[in-house]
Amino acid sequence: MIIDYLVNIKDPRKDKIIKYHNKHIHLIEKAKGSSHNHQAWEGGYKDHILQCFELVEKLYLMLNETCVLPFTKDSAMIVMYFHDIEKIFKYVLGQDINKATYYNNILAEEGIIFSDQEINALKYIHGEGEDYSSKKRTMNELAAFCHAVDTISARILYDQTFVPSI
Repeated sequence: MIIDYLVNIKDPRKDKIIKYHNKHIHLIEKAKGSSHNHQAWEGGYKDHILQCFELVEKLYLMLNETCVLPFTKDSAMIVMYFHDIEKIFKYVLGQDINKATYYNNILAEEGIIFSDQEINALKYIHGEGEDYSSKKRTMNELAAFCHAVDTISARILYDQTFVPSI
């Protein structure tokens, strides 16, 4: 079902992302969403990503009706797809990966290169933490949107499996 969302993006990286997805589907299907806090069952990772995709679809449409968003829906979908990618390795293979290295090196070698806006979103999707400043904006608009989507899935829908609205 993740593939149903990926085939609908219009981003030039789409084919490479689909290739990546197909290569890792066996891990995606088995991974937990977390060790305890959200979607903490086998297949929970997939449920979390699907919930996030559904929320992006709905929230982007709603917000874009009232204002011009400075990022595309496709960019938000791509960030949501990769934001917790380390979990497929951690929870299925027991391997820890460095996300920044993975984003900037491993995925880049596969032709999946993120914009500066997407890198900011991937870095701050779980909040600004120690980087917070009252003097400058750390988290960009895409990061804030993706953070909200992730928080809804992980903190409100944390115990629910994915149920498509279609």
